[in-house]
Amino acid sequence: MSDQELFTIDVCLKLPVQLADALKEVVVATGMSQEELITHYVIEGVAHAMPKVKRELFFSHTKEILKKHNVPADAVEEIVDKFVF
Repeated sequence: MSDQELFTIDVCLKLPVQLADALKEVVVATGMSQEELITHYVIEGVAHAMPKVKRELFFSHTKEILKKHNVPADAVEEIVDKFVF
């Protein structure tokens, strides 16, 4: 048993019928199981989204720190706007 199998959980997903049908076609075409395919797509999606999520968390934390140091709200927004583009 691999480490990945040791740390899995069961999840129930509701998918639109068209997406489920397309997923079945990909499963047949690739020979991957439905679970493997969905896991692969979720891993890719999370990896793609993570940099943006981390930037947003960083700037949210930055705003909190600047506000704690009594930096005016308009200055905080201007500082963050200079980095978020």
